[in-house]
Amino acid sequence: MDRLVTGTRWHAGRRADEMAAAAGTVRELGIEPVVARAARDLLLRMPAGPEAGEGGDEAAWRAEGGPGG
Repeated sequence: MDRLVTGTRWHAGRRADEMAAAAGTVRELGIEPVVARAARDLLLRMPAGPEAGEGGDEAAWRAEGGPGG
């Protein structure tokens, strides 16, 4: 579980960008990108990994349902 949490935090910025791109593609198909947008928003609220240098508040993220919350 620690590896999942750490890896997710380290790659959250890139994954948020990927979800934003996926949302655009889905929208072009005429479908509201509810899940892709929600995933992007969650990734953007996630506290950053060490190499990112910034991020959200980990305690708040866990309280909202992040791992361990």
